[in-house]
Amino acid sequence: QISAKTVRRDSEQGRVDQALQGMQILFSQGQIEPVTMGMVCTACVRAGRLRDGVDIINKAKDVMRVRGTPPSIQVSIVHSILASIPMRCVAEEDAARAFVEGLTDLADFTNGEPSRDYFRRIAVGQVLEYLEEARVAKDRVRNQPVDLLVRNGTCQMDVTCQPGKKAGEVACSIQSRPSEEMGSRGI
Repeated sequence: QISAKTVRRDSEQGRVDQALQGMQILFSQGQIEPVTMGMVCTACVRAGRLRDGVDIINKAKDVMRVRGTPPSIQVSIVHSILASIPMRCVAEEDAARAFVEGLTDLADFTNGEPSRDYFRRIAVGQVLEYLEEARVAKDRVRNQPVDLLVRNGTCQMDVTCQPGKKAGEVACSIQSRPSEEMGSRGI
C-alpha cells in the first residue's frame, strides 16, 4: 500500500521513477491529491523529464474526468513549477507546450476559463521563449573555444565538482590559477 506521503517524499528526494510509480498506484485507487500532484510535476521538471510530466498530467486529467473532480492545483504552485524549469529541459523542448497546457488544465482558476486561457497563452509563450534562449546559449557554449568563453566570463576552467550535502546538489570549487597562466584578460 502506497500513500500520498510516500509519493511526496520520493518527489522531494528526487526519486522521480518511484514518485511516478506511486502516483500511478494512487490514480488506480482513484486518489488525486493536488499537493502531491504538484510535487510530482516539480520533480519531473527538476529532472528535466517533461515527457514524463505530460504523461502523469494526462493520467491525472483522466482520473479527474472520471470522478467529476474540478481542477484543484493552486495557480501559485503552477507558477512555481513553471518558473523552476531548468535549462536541461531544452532536450525535451517538444514536450514543453503539452506540459504547460496540461498543467494549466489542472490549475484552479477562480475566475474561470477566461483566466485559464489567458494564463495558458502567456505561460506557453514564456516557457518556449526561455527554452529557445537556453538552447541558443548552450549551442554558443558548445561551439566556441574555451579560452574565448573564459575571457568573456561565461566559462570557468579548473572547476572541481562533487556530490553536495543534499540529494541532487552538486558542490563546485574553483582551483586558483596564477594570473600569468590565464593570459592577458581585458577588463
